[in-house]
Amino acid sequence: MVEEKFLCMPSTNWARNHSFLPLLHTYLQSTSTLAMSPPISQFFIVSILGDPLIFHDFRNKIGRQAMDQFCAKIVQSRNRDQLAPFLTVGETQYAFIAQNGLYFGCTSSSDFAPAFTIELLQRIATVIKDCCGELSEEVIRANFVFINEIILEICDFGYVQTTSIDALKPCIYSDVEMVKQVPGYELSLRNTILGPASIKSTSKTAPSQVKSKPISITRGNPEGSKEVYVDLREKLNVVFGANGSIINSEINGCIEIKNYVQDSPEINLGLPDDLVINSIDRLGYDHGICLNDCNFHESVELDRFEKERVISMRLPEGEATVMNYRISGIDSNCCPLRLFPFIEQSASGNYSMNVIVRMPVPKATTSVSLPTSRPGQNLEYVSTSKICIWKINRIYGGSHTAIFLKLNSDEWSKSSRKEINPLSIDFEVPMFTCSKFRITYLKINNALKGSNVNRWLRLVTHSGSYEIRM
Repeated sequence: MVEEKFLCMPSTNWARNHSFLPLLHTYLQSTSTLAMSPPISQFFIVSILGDPLIFHDFRNKIGRQAMDQFCAKIVQSRNRDQLAPFLTVGETQYAFIAQNGLYFGCTSSSDFAPAFTIELLQRIATVIKDCCGELSEEVIRANFVFINEIILEICDFGYVQTTSIDALKPCIYSDVEMVKQVPGYELSLRNTILGPASIKSTSKTAPSQVKSKPISITRGNPEGSKEVYVDLREKLNVVFGANGSIINSEINGCIEIKNYVQDSPEINLGLPDDLVINSIDRLGYDHGICLNDCNFHESVELDRFEKERVISMRLPEGEATVMNYRISGIDSNCCPLRLFPFIEQSASGNYSMNVIVRMPVPKATTSVSLPTSRPGQNLEYVSTSKICIWKINRIYGGSHTAIFLKLNSDEWSKSSRKEINPLSIDFEVPMFTCSKFRITYLKINNALKGSNVNRWLRLVTHSGSYEIRM
């Protein structure tokens, strides 16, 4: 029997995260760009089960069977998270993105402009999310007429006209129907269809109920809501060696703003004065926040950022990522969770392991003996995926927790122990950034006279690829 003990020790320094998505500076509102962009033949939205939700054939060249072929490919695919965003079936070309368990795709009989097409699909998904508040299968079905109006206004005979919400507002005559979301529905659906390994690719930060409300599209309502929400998110990617040292580490962060104020007010975000960018500027600095690289939304005034470390911009209603940044080579004290494995072997031929959150088990495993669940903790063994998942609702800094598992099998080999690697941890830490990146102030100018704009700031750090090797 082999006993493995894993001790989970959160450090006193905590962190938060969000995926790092580089901005594609493709201006869909630019007349010259739209003139050169090739038309799309069809647009569709498909659920995670392969059910068609929205379909538009702009040019009547390919036929509906093209979407049916895509749905069949989605259903037959074993690893959907690794599907290429561009497919070719016969003479039909496909481009698609996956968001919140939905596939936004389009077809064409000619070659795509890759960056333009992916940016178009992302912006369509963003417009639908901003107008409907949420992005899910239930929301798409409930607002079928409304979304069809949006698609027809964005694309005319396959040519993109605009993705600006301000330009779309006068053309929309349908109302949005609010849908009450069931907590955890999308996550449980992905777990059922894609397996437990897909849990890591979903967002661990649930949006606040007030932040996910739709923007106002009602005509004759000049005031609407007067709120601005700012999210500072960081994703922590760390690989630990068998001796506990950090092999590779990186922080991918972003600043997101959701604006409910009309007429595009000027928004100013103050950043730390000791902010340093790129490795050349790092020389001579012993303290401060050092960014390897960063990029900004196209509306940000870069001259003011260089001089005053202020992000100044005018954003229309809706949600936008105004800044992405990357930091490499973090200190081990910044890591919020540590995992310490210990292995002991006896002659009985079984393994007993102390698992933190998620652990792959050898393929020869026939069963797993699970201990009694503790308050606030849940332990699950998925035999089809050969993985053990340990969920802890809350663990405080400076504390530790442990669990023991016994793996039963008729055949064990030297390679069985290697199949346990790597162990991975998923976590979320509220109101902390491990890079110490912060927003010093938030000012909103040129808002409607006599109106008070509510300002909200939230910090989140969550795990990206957080792995421990044995």
